[in-house]
Amino acid sequence: MERPNKLSGLTIKHKTGCGVIYVTVNGLNNKPYEIFIKGNFHCGAMLESLSKSLSLIMREGSDIQEIITQFKGIRCFNNEDRTQSNCIFCITSTIQEYIKENFK
Repeated sequence: MERPNKLSGLTIKHKTGCGVIYVTVNGLNNKPYEIFIKGNFHCGAMLESLSKSLSLIMREGSDIQEIITQFKGIRCFNNEDRTQSNCIFCITSTIQEYIKENFK
């Protein structure tokens, strides 16, 4: 499927143990279609590869709730004291917020 020229979405700025990340979820037909994750710290390449992988999964029509379930409980060594969100929590919470806003 070719990517449409225009998609609507949601971007949320999150503060993490490593710094700030921006998570954008764009949708097609009220379903998550792609995700972009940007942060200016050492995990940038990992975040980019994760966003490309998740986008591929979303486009294939996989159960996004299963992805969220699999990501729950993942911890980050920069967030051991849990005073701030980790990147995986921020990603899943943005996906959940997108779903919440589009399935009213």
